[in-house]
Amino acid sequence: MAVAVLITAIVGLVGFGLQSIHGQQGSLRLERYANDALEVLQLTGTMDTIVNYIRHGYLENAETLAETELRKILPAEIQFRMIIGDENDPRLDNIFPTAGKNEEWLAAFQKAGEIAKAVRTTTLPQKNLKILAWVDNDDEEFISLLLVNAGIEIKKVNTLADFWNEIDAAIVNWQPNRPCYDAVFIPDAETDLAPNGLASKIIELVTYQKCDGMLVVGGSTLYHNCQLEETDGYLWESLGVQWNNSPQEISGPPLDNMRIISSSNFVTQSYKNGDNIEYNPNYSQYIYMPIDNSWVIARWDDAPNNLTAPLSGIIVRPAGYFHSRIGTLPKPAVLFNMRFAQSATDPDNPMGTADWITLIKFALGYEETTELISLYVWRGQTV
Repeated sequence: MAVAVLITAIVGLVGFGLQSIHGQQGSLRLERYANDALEVLQLTGTMDTIVNYIRHGYLENAETLAETELRKILPAEIQFRMIIGDENDPRLDNIFPTAGKNEEWLAAFQKAGEIAKAVRTTTLPQKNLKILAWVDNDDEEFISLLLVNAGIEIKKVNTLADFWNEIDAAIVNWQPNRPCYDAVFIPDAETDLAPNGLASKIIELVTYQKCDGMLVVGGSTLYHNCQLEETDGYLWESLGVQWNNSPQEISGPPLDNMRIISSSNFVTQSYKNGDNIEYNPNYSQYIYMPIDNSWVIARWDDAPNNLTAPLSGIIVRPAGYFHSRIGTLPKPAVLFNMRFAQSATDPDNPMGTADWITLIKFALGYEETTELISLYVWRGQTV
């Protein structure tokens, strides 16, 4: 009898141990499924596509792609739920299941006896910026690259009538702390924006800045808008530079590298002091004098044509600056003293492309936040 009791006890212990091992293996397998699935999405570039869909507001596309690819990767008996963002306040409640199944799937998710979770991180814009951009034909490719790399809504204009109509509307419809456009972007306007009869329009670009708007401008824009001190001087001061009715345009070596000298600025936040930004010297660079030398955040340490180095590369007029003729300008303004869009997209020798996109993105006010990608998996029936 004692032997029988002992054998029964041993069999019970072995059975419990096997169940425990099976349970552990089942849990580990679920964890592996979840981690492997996220890894495959990452390695194939699918996760980047999903995140880009979310950046640009195409949530249904993100859901559909995630559902399709996860269903291919995971075994048929494994169900899943993906969340991007804070689970208590997610950016997208469920990438999968789709919205029509949420209640059923959430109920199945909550009843699941065993759930595994895998986590990765990604970056998303804190908000989708709305930008008005003056876009000549040479700028189209640069704008396209900018759209791909950031969650930015860009309205493109290339006629004076359309441009000034948008600026007028932005001023008329402005509400405190709610600009119609977060920024006006003029990368390379090789034209007089305010010809005869429209000279006073230039002042409206400063009025727009007074209405909580940012202004980001390329060097050739000021070069072609410097005729009248009583109008253009408004614009120049708003961009943090001293007015000059005959600015100097230069090109050629050694203007092939620009050095970051203030990495603490919002424009250069992803760089270190001393980092070089490549520039195609076939395109012009412009000589502008900052109102305050501390506003220069990047510069060329070499200068051609017997000019005195260093030359200002990027000037950031800070937020809260008191404009001498129009008052306080709440947001900053950024002047790039070169033709960055052309350097970045030159058909034969593009230089500094990724850097120019990054610098412009942050100059326009882009801000990133780190978000969690959470994938839950469990064994269950399809709902």
